[in-house]
Amino acid sequence: MTYYEVDEAEDIAGKMLGQILVTKQAEAEGKLVNKVYICQKLSLANEIYLAVTLDCVTVGFVVTRIYVKFLNLAGVKALA
Repeated sequence: MTYYEVDEAEDIAGKMLGQILVTKQAEAEGKLVNKVYICQKLSLANEIYLAVTLDCVTVGFVVTRIYVKFLNLAGVKALA
C-alpha cells in the first residue's frame, strides 16, 4: 500500500475528478468521479460483520457473525 503526504494526496485526488472509474462493482462503462474523499488511515486489527435475518421455520431472528483478520469485499461480491 502506498502512503502519500497531504499535498500529494490532494494533487492525485484533483486529477481523479472528472475521470471515469471502472471497478468490479461499477457497470462496464464505469462511473464519473465527481467526489473524492481523503481520510487518515486507521489500523484495524480485526473486522466483524453482523447479519440479522428472519427464520421462517421458527419465526425468530438468526444472528450471524463473521470475525476475520481481513476480508476483501470486492472478492466476496465476485463470488456471489
